Amino acid sequence: MEILKELGLEDKARYFGEEIPRVPEEKYTMIVLLRETKSHCVFTTEIDVLNVARVEAGKENSEMIDRVVMFKRKQVAPERRSGKRLLREYEFMKLEDCYLMDNVCCECPDCLLYGGIRAETSQKARIYYDNAYTIREYDRVHERLTLTAIDEKTGRPGAAFTDVDHLKPNVVLPCVVTLHNVTPGEFAYVLLNIMRTKRYGAEVTRIGSVENHIVGLIFSTAECISNLDLTQALYDRLVKEKGKPLKELAYNDVEKHIDEVIKQLIAKKPVKADVVTKNETEKVVSKFIENYKNEENVKGLLENLMTQAKAYVKKYQR
Repeated sequence: MEILKELGLEDKARYFGEEIPRVPEEKYTMIVLLRETKSHCVFTTEIDVLNVARVEAGKENSEMIDRVVMFKRKQVAPERRSGKRLLREYEFMKLEDCYLMDNVCCECPDCLLYGGIRAETSQKARIYYDNAYTIREYDRVHERLTLTAIDEKTGRPGAAFTDVDHLKPNVVLPCVVTLHNVTPGEFAYVLLNIMRTKRYGAEVTRIGSVENHIVGLIFSTAECISNLDLTQALYDRLVKEKGKPLKELAYNDVEKHIDEVIKQLIAKKPVKADVVTKNETEKVVSKFIENYKNEENVKGLLENLMTQAKAYVKKYQR
């Protein structure tokens, strides 16, 4: 529990286990994120149009609107790859030991947390993702771009070779990442993965830059908030402030409402929850960054996770 003490979260120790559990318990940690696009992004599924869902605009505004969707797989895969690269960088495993998607080992810290399936065994995930939605409707956040190539010899652009739908920069997607039955070390590992991951979606060598703003922490005995709940509640607040339609929307417009929205949503749930406000969360994040700038601290964290994973495999897996 030393990690919690370093982050000023020692009073939340009851929501964590000292070892990876065999039997699920009602211990949940929710990381509230505002994912903000910092360049054009492409969130599509084998087509040139952004993924879109038709849902209610808000909790109080029941009209149906089309929102751009960032599917759960487009969130978890980049963050999980960040974790696996980190484990390989510090030589706790090799590429051939475990990699996505065809050779997950179901025994390393990453697999025991994010889950995995192979022929002889499987491991259920203890970290939950869901689809994230834009606050504003599709028509206000997308841009269709025509791409061309420059002829290296003549220096002239050639004919357009593709026409793809893009999500604009500075678009906010509210999101909750839920950790179930994790140790303090696993909590720190997930935070590292979220903070170190900067590119999402397609064409990430050119675009896809996203900033993950951690704006809240919720500790509870049950899940409290869904991504769509959070998005709709923020939409209602912003409409009251700015009016409809929401023509322009900056990150600062959204983040100032996060505490009240979380409080409002949890008040409607039959659960006991300890909420860390936005300002207090920023202090936790600052302490975390300062601590894990030190490579020895990162190595120590990963070493502890490997020890936990080996103990779990030895005790419970054949």
